[in-house]
Amino acid sequence: MLLKNTLFFCNLSHEEYFKLFNLFIQIGNQYLKLIYSPLALETRNWTALNQEDRFILLVNQAEQEKAKGNNRQAIKILRTALNTYPKLNKGIELLTKDLQALTETRTKEFEHYSRLLKEKIENLINNDELAMATSLLEEATKVIGEDSDIVSMKAVIVLKQGEFIKAEKLLQKALIKDPQNFDLLYNLACSFEGQQKVGKAIHYYQKASQVCPNQNLKTAIEEHISGLQNGFPGKKDTSSVK
Repeated sequence: MLLKNTLFFCNLSHEEYFKLFNLFIQIGNQYLKLIYSPLALETRNWTALNQEDRFILLVNQAEQEKAKGNNRQAIKILRTALNTYPKLNKGIELLTKDLQALTETRTKEFEHYSRLLKEKIENLINNDELAMATSLLEEATKVIGEDSDIVSMKAVIVLKQGEFIKAEKLLQKALIKDPQNFDLLYNLACSFEGQQKVGKAIHYYQKASQVCPNQNLKTAIEEHISGLQNGFPGKKDTSSVK
């Protein structure tokens, strides 16, 4: 009771409040384990519990999810805890901020890892080490998912292998989700050109040119379009990898 009243009524710094709040949860959790059966707590049969007790168990449950790395689920549980017992909203706010900061850090680490992995695959493709690139792409897809970069790199590999129709199908599907992606548009144009579908190739080269992030490349694409329109395609790289 003294600890709870201190949280309610004393003017504490964030650090002091956070320490006392965590202590309150720890003591409360130990107390609940003494007076309730383990089965009731594990099955979350909490109908007999008051709001404060349910709050303590929810915060403890959130901590368990955090330990598993399920930070988003932990935040969701903390919101439920807040609705259950709003009087300790400051503690929930501090816990949520801590989780959000941890999530942001892990997201940045994941993005950095993804970028390095993609760069490795791109280098392999550019060096025509297609078997190794394909193997790494399979692993990357499991970890990162099949985003536009991954699809584009898969398409470049099959373009280099002369499988233009397969590349077209991959790229058309990806463009439904990401219709303004330069690499997808450019590589789709390459796939149509490989099939000698010049009209469609020109159409997608034009769309790629409109969203091209590099002025020199944009100029090269426009020159290639002119060559196709005049029946004289110039020499160019047959695919785009970032």
